[in-house]
Amino acid sequence: MDVKNKEPAALAADPEVYKDTSIQQLNDNTNGGFCQAALKKLGEKPKNLDKYGNAVAYCVIAALKDFCRQSEEFAQAVAQSDKGLADCIMYTVQGCGSAISDLEVYRRAAEFYFPTAKVEMHMTISTGEEPAQARKVEIDLDSLIDF
Repeated sequence: MDVKNKEPAALAADPEVYKDTSIQQLNDNTNGGFCQAALKKLGEKPKNLDKYGNAVAYCVIAALKDFCRQSEEFAQAVAQSDKGLADCIMYTVQGCGSAISDLEVYRRAAEFYFPTAKVEMHMTISTGEEPAQARKVEIDLDSLIDF
């Protein structure tokens, strides 16, 4: 499974996210021992999740792995934490009622391991059209000055 260029949501229903082969592929983009340790820790399938935890588990794990690849400091926090992955997932849906945004789930997951971490989201849409070309304006200063 090629996971290098997939967003967390694209991995949501794929149990391969837990397998060691996925962890090895993710390690291809890392350069630190903490990242590898964190990815290994996040590769263990969580147990005893309720229906809400099960609904977000794959996406949360994929996002956490991506955060570890982005930040060695975050990876270190995950690797050295004594907090369990199942506890993290349950924290993300705590008090969610009938709905919670994806972004809030990812923020809570990051906060669980690294309280000061900030998660930002960037969304774009592509309709198949070419992006508008920036209009270039050239002005000759000599034409503005009358000698």
